[in-house]
Amino acid sequence: TWCIEDDTFRFAVDPDRIEDLTTRRKLLGCVASIFDPNGWISFITTPAKLLIQQSFRDQNKWDEPLSNLIMDRVEEWKNKTATLHDLHIPRRLSTFNCNDSALDQQLHTFCDASEFIFAAIAYLRTVSPDGRVEVRMIASRARLGPMKGLTIPRMELCGALLATRLAVNIRRELGSVFSSIHYWTDSASTLGYIRNTTKRFVVFTGNRISEIQSSTDINSWRYVPTDVNPADGLTRCRYPSNAYDDPYFVGPSFLYQPPSEWPSDINESFYHLLDPAEFRKEQQVMVTS
Repeated sequence: TWCIEDDTFRFAVDPDRIEDLTTRRKLLGCVASIFDPNGWISFITTPAKLLIQQSFRDQNKWDEPLSNLIMDRVEEWKNKTATLHDLHIPRRLSTFNCNDSALDQQLHTFCDASEFIFAAIAYLRTVSPDGRVEVRMIASRARLGPMKGLTIPRMELCGALLATRLAVNIRRELGSVFSSIHYWTDSASTLGYIRNTTKRFVVFTGNRISEIQSSTDINSWRYVPTDVNPADGLTRCRYPSNAYDDPYFVGPSFLYQPPSEWPSDINESFYHLLDPAEFRKEQQVMVTS
């Protein structure tokens, strides 16, 4: 809901809704009832989806009690969810009092992946004419990997594709003209795949690389250390402290510095990190007459 007193968005929590979550059906119904189109509270919805997936791995039926291990985690999730009413998310992406044409607005999208989750978070970095900087989260997306699992490099590549699609949607919906767009990943192998324009890859990898390369500028992809990648916390189900200074909402600290202080690897090659198993096998065709 929009609170006009302080111009923030808040999430109302119904205690009765999260009280009885002892089966997969009830847990899924609770998670499906959460309305969060921008992904502001993906740190709440994603862990619950992971628990639902775990119930499928445990082969629980829809209406039978969840295992003790899952129920312990459900209780932890309920306790965190109950604190959402204390979260106030500022509505405005920028508080600078000047024309948009005078502002330098950049889109920064971060991606990451773990064994079970891949995610992306997008931020608007606004620089005023006098050099002041504001960074606010626009939206986030998180997805679970398939039940059968994927290798970490493939999960990281899926995260990069999710970041690409998120940025495309933001540009379309906001209608803003960004001075620059930057994509950040802490996976060196993902950068190697994206920057490679000579090798042909197997279908799974090749299709994702093709969409990323056609939708983004290859040179806009950069490396970010894991410890300052805000998307890392989302893949690890970390709960942010608040909406005013937690990196999940206000971005990493280096975005408040000049571009010369940002992590840079523009001249570094990651070709040696590519998995040879992802290369498409070359076939030779012999023709006789």
